[in-house]
Amino acid sequence: MCRGFIKYFKDSILKDYYIKLGITFSVIDMNETSILKPEDDITKETDIGSCDRWPLLYNMLKGSYTESDTLYGNFASDKYEFIPNLFIKYELVTDKEEFEIEHKCAFINTIRTRLIPIQENSSLTKN
Repeated sequence: MCRGFIKYFKDSILKDYYIKLGITFSVIDMNETSILKPEDDITKETDIGSCDRWPLLYNMLKGSYTESDTLYGNFASDKYEFIPNLFIKYELVTDKEEFEIEHKCAFINTIRTRLIPIQENSSLTKN
């Protein structure tokens, strides 16, 4: 759950679904320090979103961040190039879990503001 603003889902508030379905969450403080950049550096950043399935990739290439059509996304460019030889590994270790997700290729938009790495061992990479 995000603090500071309300998240909506379908016709209700997401928090209400959590309560109704008995979904719990906990905050894990990793004691990390945020990296803050001057305001002018934000425009130079590349938006990166990992992808692991066809419906998501289809919508991400249209600019969306999700499988469903939403207003949330990076719609600055709809033309992409394929990068066949790119390796990215996401690693996250919490107090109880460890995640390691490898990516072996990606799509990047022509204005270089959005990168969509493709997850290895996902439905996108299986024959």
